[in-house]
Amino acid sequence: MRKIVLGLMILGFSAFAEDYDLDAMSKKAGYAEYMKGIMLDVANKPQEAKMWFEKASTKGFEQANVSLGLLYVKGRGVQENRNTAYKYWKKAAERGNTDAQNNLNQLCSNTPWACE
Repeated sequence: MRKIVLGLMILGFSAFAEDYDLDAMSKKAGYAEYMKGIMLDVANKPQEAKMWFEKASTKGFEQANVSLGLLYVKGRGVQENRNTAYKYWKKAAERGNTDAQNNLNQLCSNTPWACE
């Protein structure tokens, strides 16, 4: 009986995966989490914003990495750390995010030690 139920569950998930683009759904969830982070950051709650940006980042929403980098550069809700900002921006820039590329260029020209 368990094998039949498990088999039906697997078949059900396969049908779900065929009907829906799970990658796109994950990115939409990432966008929603990113927007929660933006609202919290605007409300001057950067520590809570960081949590939502991190969730969005794990779902592949690269703009969240840009926002995380900004938190670290400015020391908003976290200890200021340009090396950490560099890591977040580099990750987003490698995936084609132009905001991250611009931020990296500025960071590396102003504080080259942070980009090592």
